[in-house]
Amino acid sequence: MTITASDAIQSSTPSASKGLKTKRERIIYWTTTGIVCSVMVFSIINFTFIDRFPFSEGAFVHLGLPNYFRTELTIAKTLGVLALLVPGVPAKMKEFAYFGFAITLIIFPAVMRGSASCSSSIR
Repeated sequence: MTITASDAIQSSTPSASKGLKTKRERIIYWTTTGIVCSVMVFSIINFTFIDRFPFSEGAFVHLGLPNYFRTELTIAKTLGVLALLVPGVPAKMKEFAYFGFAITLIIFPAVMRGSASCSSSIR
C-alpha cells in the first residue's frame, strides 16, 4: 500500500477546511485565514513592543483604557491566532476566534475615528 502526496495532504488538513469541496475553496479559506492572522500578529507586536504609534502617549492611554486591557487583548489575540492555525481545534472555537477578530477589525477603526474627532474638537 502506497500513500500518494495528495493523500498525505488531505489527511493533514485541519478539520475546518475538510468541508471545503474544491481546491479553489481551500485556497480562498487559507488565504483569508492567513491575512486575518497576519493582521492580528502585527497588532500583537504593536501592542507589545511599539505602543507609541500613532499617538506619542500610546493608543490605550489616548483612548482612556487601562494598561491591563492591553495585556488581556494581546493574550486573547494570541489564543485566537493559535485557534485558527493549529490543526484539530474544534470548529466552534475557530468561529469564536473569527467573531472576535471581526469585532476588533470593525469596532477599532470606528473608535479611532471617533477619538480623533473628539480630541480635535476639544483643542
